[in-house]
Amino acid sequence: MWQVMAANHLLYWVVALEVLRSPRPANQAGWARQVVLLSAVALSFMSGLYYMYAIATTGTYH
Repeated sequence: MWQVMAANHLLYWVVALEVLRSPRPANQAGWARQVVLLSAVALSFMSGLYYMYAIATTGTYH
């Protein structure tokens, strides 16, 4: 399980840093790529919030 969590954390930072590296894409393909990356970061953030909410309300991580 820890390998999955570590890989997910690493992937999150790779995506987040890629988004921050090029904040204003020059072409249409760049904009599409930016939208996909920002969507992935937003989904990851919302998933984390839901996970923490579930821990707070149920007292467990299952």
